[in-house]
Amino acid sequence: MRQIEQTLLLSDEERKVAKSRYKFFSKEEQQVFDHVYEELQRIQNPNYYQKREQMEQLFVITLGQEVDVLQEDYLEKGEYLKAYSVDCIATELLKKFYEKIQETLQKEGFFIEKFLYPGEQIPLEEIRRIFQKTAPKEVTYNESYFLSPKKSVAMIALLTKEKQTACKTICEQCSQKNCPSREERREKKEKPYGYQRIFTK
Repeated sequence: MRQIEQTLLLSDEERKVAKSRYKFFSKEEQQVFDHVYEELQRIQNPNYYQKREQMEQLFVITLGQEVDVLQEDYLEKGEYLKAYSVDCIATELLKKFYEKIQETLQKEGFFIEKFLYPGEQIPLEEIRRIFQKTAPKEVTYNESYFLSPKKSVAMIALLTKEKQTACKTICEQCSQKNCPSREERREKKEKPYGYQRIFTK
């Protein structure tokens, strides 16, 4: 297991973009977003588990169980905008998690050539192999392969030593073309990359 050395943060500009993306337009809505963001800074516990096999890096990453607890608490109280805010902000924080992982790999001389997601590029059952190899202590899956905590993901990264063959974003292999967090290749369109298809199940 590796724990991120610091909490995952969004810059002021990233928060502004996220508010627009998820349609937090009114002053009241934006205040709710900011309040929930501060709560998530307090409780998040980002961890990742990994195993390298030749030029494959197997990962399980999570923001921790407390994120689920916070969202469920809001739902029980009927505070649906706050519960929705948890989902949106957690998705953005997981993007930062990807960036941290990429930075770590690059320091070791590796680049990510392609991401493989169970249920997309590889069979859903590959989750079993990923868990067997990485042995995540705080993340589980059920018979339908849904992960718990919810804000967790299992994946395989194909590695390369060649920077020019590295993928530009994690969206390049994603089939969800209408995802609100989707990023096209940077030379075409500048948007933060997304993977809401995984993290909001």
